[in-house]
Amino acid sequence: MSQNSGNGTHRTLTADQKRRILEKRRRQKLKKRLMIIVPIAVIVLAALIVLLVNVGKDIKEEKLAREAAILQATIEANKTPTPAPTPTATPVPEHFNYDEAYVAAARGEQDGPIITPDFAKVDPAKMDRWPEVKEGFIPVLYKAKTTENIIAVTVDDCFQADNLRQIVQCALDNNADLTIFPIGKNLEIDAIANVVKWAYESGMEIENHTYNHAGMYHYDDERMMNELWYQNAKVSEVLGVNHQMHFFRPKGGDERDDQRVHAYVNQMGYNAIAMWTQSGSTDSMESLYNNLAPGRIYLFHTTNNDLNKLLQFIPGAIARGYRLVTLNEMFGLPDNESKDISTVGERPDLNGFKVAPARLKKTSYIRAAAVVQKRLIELGWLEGEADGVFGNSSFIATGFFQMASGIKATGVADTATQKALFADDAARGTPEKIAEFKAKLGK
Repeated sequence: MSQNSGNGTHRTLTADQKRRILEKRRRQKLKKRLMIIVPIAVIVLAALIVLLVNVGKDIKEEKLAREAAILQATIEANKTPTPAPTPTATPVPEHFNYDEAYVAAARGEQDGPIITPDFAKVDPAKMDRWPEVKEGFIPVLYKAKTTENIIAVTVDDCFQADNLRQIVQCALDNNADLTIFPIGKNLEIDAIANVVKWAYESGMEIENHTYNHAGMYHYDDERMMNELWYQNAKVSEVLGVNHQMHFFRPKGGDERDDQRVHAYVNQMGYNAIAMWTQSGSTDSMESLYNNLAPGRIYLFHTTNNDLNKLLQFIPGAIARGYRLVTLNEMFGLPDNESKDISTVGERPDLNGFKVAPARLKKTSYIRAAAVVQKRLIELGWLEGEADGVFGNSSFIATGFFQMASGIKATGVADTATQKALFADDAARGTPEKIAEFKAKLGK
């Protein structure tokens, strides 16, 4: 609606028109404000970003500076090491060396504690089953002195896992016990390790047969200790316990008279060197049955040949009235003790002991032979290497030395011969002297 007023026209606005006009004015004012605020906000935000970047940079630079300072301090410290502490008055004792101790003993200069076997764990009622023990050694067992109808079947090496499993199962089926002597290295094979663990958990006895199936007479002390200790450690690992063994069986039985081996296994808590009465590996079934007798120890392996024999011999011996027991039971010892696997610890070094000079003859396979061979080589009587096998060459060289020393030539390195051999003025051999002795012998 509109009204006339003189020459002009006065327009009356509706409420809706007024509202739209006011809204338009507010938008214009807001636009003007935003045109001012937005640029300012952008500037502030940019300034804040720059500030944060600089702060981070400062922190990083400060951290790098600290690290550089630490590095520099380390370098400086290395340039000027801290002086070593003043040594104490008590010197650190050297490790016992068997070869050196043997030379001293051969000269008559014996020293150190005598090896003493420990029978504390043996059932007193079964002490009479044990043999007499040579002074300075531990027992060597070939059989038990008993009239009870018991025998011990022992299984060595354990190269064939499936055969071993069948042997153990045969023993279980016949309510028989076995004593198993695995080679430590074979236990690196999972299949064999699993069977040995199963055999142990089934009540069979596990003992030591070296780690590498090695003859240790040509090994120095370090390698000898490793062969014995690490087999026991490997068995413990496989069984999941710290397994205390009671018996050691040397390869082929060669070192049954080696005092150094006796000393170390005695130090490890073993009770005896385990030999055997009869070899089931080489003898016929007829011979095995004909020679069944109380207290005998039978040697077998896990070969196909021995598997077939054992599948007959185990039930056959039982049918003939014999009970198959472990070596522990036969000789009155408790089962092998076990502790938590965490208690295995590190390998101990060989302790010193009173060394007894050995009487060396042909086929002596002991460390003492290597010591004597070294001296024969040094004096010019023997060629080659000192391997610990007192064979024909060592026998002849000893005989020549005896001839040169005015000793009856037997070729056997007895106590008197060795005392002369290790003397400072020992007779030396030359090619001419050896040729002369050969001529005398008609060689």
